[in-house]
Amino acid sequence: MAGLEKISNWVGGSIRFPLKLRWLDKVNPHTGERIAKVADSGAEDVELAIGVAAQAFLSWSILPPVERGKILSSLAVAMKGEIS
Repeated sequence: MAGLEKISNWVGGSIRFPLKLRWLDKVNPHTGERIAKVADSGAEDVELAIGVAAQAFLSWSILPPVERGKILSSLAVAMKGEIS
């Protein structure tokens, strides 16, 4: 399994390995080939992500609606660029 990409959790704007450092195989359903390792996240990882999300919500919720709209519009433009 050496050489397979490890896909970690994305929490609070950064990559985080699962706390118990366990990984699951990501398998191509057509070929059965293992194509990556993905984080085998447990309850502790979820609790951490929920805590970080709650803090982010507090910051987000105090922004004026116009500012939130600008951020979301910028995100939509960036996402459309990734799709193209």
